Amino acid sequence: MTRLRKWGIVAIFGAAAGGCASDRILPAEARCGDGIVTLPEECDVESPGCDACRVAAGYTCNDAACHEVCGDGEVVGTEECDPPDGIRCDQSCKEASRQGCSMDGWYAARQTNFSRDTIVGQVQTSTNWYLYRFAQNGNAFEVREHLGCGLFVSGSVTVSLDRGSNRALLYSTYQGPEFAQGPRRGESVRDGDECRFSFERWYLVRGAEDRFLPDDFRGKPALSALPPLPKEDDPLHPSPDGPEGAVDSDGDGRPGFALRLTGNLPGLRSVIQRDWNTYVAFDDQAILPDAVEFVARSDFDNEEEVLSVAECDPAACGLLVAGSTPAQDLPGRVTFRYLGQSIDEPRVASIVQGLPGADEEVDLETCALVQAALPHDGTPP
Repeated sequence: MTRLRKWGIVAIFGAAAGGCASDRILPAEARCGDGIVTLPEECDVESPGCDACRVAAGYTCNDAACHEVCGDGEVVGTEECDPPDGIRCDQSCKEASRQGCSMDGWYAARQTNFSRDTIVGQVQTSTNWYLYRFAQNGNAFEVREHLGCGLFVSGSVTVSLDRGSNRALLYSTYQGPEFAQGPRRGESVRDGDECRFSFERWYLVRGAEDRFLPDDFRGKPALSALPPLPKEDDPLHPSPDGPEGAVDSDGDGRPGFALRLTGNLPGLRSVIQRDWNTYVAFDDQAILPDAVEFVARSDFDNEEEVLSVAECDPAACGLLVAGSTPAQDLPGRVTFRYLGQSIDEPRVASIVQGLPGADEEVDLETCALVQAALPHDGTPP
């Protein structure tokens, strides 16, 4: 009896096991609105870009949201125009109207330059962001309001700024009317069907006293003709107070200006940097009248002294001392986006959160919006 029961149980178990082997998992039924994308659905989110679980024209969708596609010719959502043409429609598909070649008004600017690291010669792409308000008088214009809005580098290393370093850049080497040598100036004038444009050379020093700047910017001295920057003999074992002339510009307790490195060589470099930049229209890329967004050539030179490195792997800290040199064969560029005339205009107010210089926290918010409006672009020329 016991034996019969045993075999009976085995037989029943074997039959059950055989049945499982032939089971099939049936596809879940697509239910539009449940937040799960199941074929044949293309999307399942609450958005104008997802219509009856199909991606609407002019949008792209993922599992969380739908976004307008600027540049596809479809004017949808918050877009005011499409495709961008740089004249009445900028690269964010927002519409504006600028008069001729006048630089009057508020502008966001993104300066892009290229260097090569001194270890393997790999290209590094740097972005500096600025906010400007210009005033035009005749053929000339000058800076009336200015913010330095940050720095980012991609390439052999990724370099960004901590909050303290961003604060240090806000008003560094101010370009407006209160600057000792006067405001930065340029020329923008109609020349046939184009705008003749230039923006004079301007110098910047980070992490050191202003006495390392030229006495006369408009004399255009080479960096090599200026007093040598303060130098630390051994950045891996720096002196506590740093070399004479160095300053803790970002307030982190270390002399110099801090750069945050991530990627293959993470760490923190405290440096002194000195550079100049100047802008002029490309010979083969015209700046058109009425353009709300235009690109000009950016020429620059720079020097850097590493004062100390920290927060790095001891075996790799020495590599963080290496620097870079301007890539002479890769011309830089600067993108200007016209925002509007008055700080109260919606297009200006969407970026400029308050009059520059009145509130540091507000200025940092403005700069974050400048960066978002003109994101870092590592595309080589």
